[in-house]
Amino acid sequence: MAADDLSADGTLNTTEGGPAYGPIIVSLTKTGDTSPASALAVDRFDTAPGGNLSYERGSTTVSPEEAQAIADGKSAIVIHGVDHNGNGTYDGDVASELDLALPTEATDPALCGVLTAAPVGSMATGAGGSAPVGTDSPILIAGTGLLLAAAGTGAFAARRAHVKA
Repeated sequence: MAADDLSADGTLNTTEGGPAYGPIIVSLTKTGDTSPASALAVDRFDTAPGGNLSYERGSTTVSPEEAQAIADGKSAIVIHGVDHNGNGTYDGDVASELDLALPTEATDPALCGVLTAAPVGSMATGAGGSAPVGTDSPILIAGTGLLLAAAGTGAFAARRAHVKA
């Protein structure tokens, strides 16, 4: 909460949290483009009714550098969307600092966790398993093995974590 320095409202927005988790590398949308350009395509991200989210899309290609960052534990997944007023809808009077047409509830970061790559030749684990992943592969497997539990979440993205020297 020390990063809540822009508004000092007791919540983190994306601009405040960004220095801790880095820029968007992959937008984990349900359909269409997965590039950083889709970061605010909130209509193409899944939500978590009842607090459970299961993301299944197949594989997403990332650069060799990003694959290495995942293997090195220097990439994170950030889930955005916080229903601050508890009414089951992303709404409210406060606009997102990222897009004034969106409420801050749709873009505020909710959860963050470091991505871990499975060793070469092994099966990635999670809900149902997945395909083999290795550090020599520029593929981020985000298919059947990714099951996230989060209260009231929406848009989410894989991000490269900032590493402090």
